Amino acid sequence: MDATKINGFKAVSEKYQTFFLDMCGVIMVGQFGVPMVMIDGELMKPAKLLDGATECLRHLRAANKKIAMVTNADESADYIVKLLKQGCGLQDINEIFDAIVTAGDMVAFSLREWGLSKGAKAFVWGEYPMRGIMQFFSRVETYQEADVVVCCEAIEVNSFGHFKMSDAHRAMLDFMLENDIPMLAPNDDLVAPASQGSVQVVAGFFAKAYRDMGGVALSTGKPGENIFKKAYSLLGYPDKREVVMVGDTLETDIVGAHNFGIDSVLITSGNYSNRSDLIAHEIPLEVKPNWMVEHFVW
Repeated sequence: MDATKINGFKAVSEKYQTFFLDMCGVIMVGQFGVPMVMIDGELMKPAKLLDGATECLRHLRAANKKIAMVTNADESADYIVKLLKQGCGLQDINEIFDAIVTAGDMVAFSLREWGLSKGAKAFVWGEYPMRGIMQFFSRVETYQEADVVVCCEAIEVNSFGHFKMSDAHRAMLDFMLENDIPMLAPNDDLVAPASQGSVQVVAGFFAKAYRDMGGVALSTGKPGENIFKKAYSLLGYPDKREVVMVGDTLETDIVGAHNFGIDSVLITSGNYSNRSDLIAHEIPLEVKPNWMVEHFVW
């Protein structure tokens, strides 16, 4: 059954009592490639709420809906609260969201499962600081000395379909495979919006490439089940028939919701706005959103 197109969330507000919301591309402009700046004495990426998002959030709250942010952000929930308060001016965020669950915070629940101890040596592949995740590791300067490689790479390209990894990246993956070094990619998105007409290849792409080689690529975020389980428990184990995931990415939000047994809404203006050349052939045909809407608006 194909997804039903709607104009806003008023159309589904009576059907669902609990809303799981992605962050970037749903309520906030994506931050890939945005430089860090000082905001109220703290180094942060400036944030901007998408048009209509605040109004939609407040309509849902006024209707007594439960709302959880379920995001693949590698920062902590505390950082996200500061970001939305200081960067976006959403001062009542704690009154809007019943829970905020991030891929960064989920690392703490996954270390033992992965056979890693707190303080394990980690090489950061990419430039994003990943403060939420890196609090659990000791950073090293080369991948050759690492217990785990934390991938936060983002490369802007004109065409996703023609992107190929550099020889240096391939050599690193070969070394990791030969030495049984796992990769940690909190965000399993393949691509993310970049400048107009282009996209950025991000961590999920490299994680998929490593898995295809036979390597172990770990993830704490969507589409993995654990991050959904955490949000579900924090909201009191609601009836899954009345829970819906709202996101802008098929591979993470929609597939994750399907696997967890809840409905989903695909936001078509977010992660898909600049990726018409991406053929998501690895997505099972039966995994489709229940609803599609251009923006997170009422």
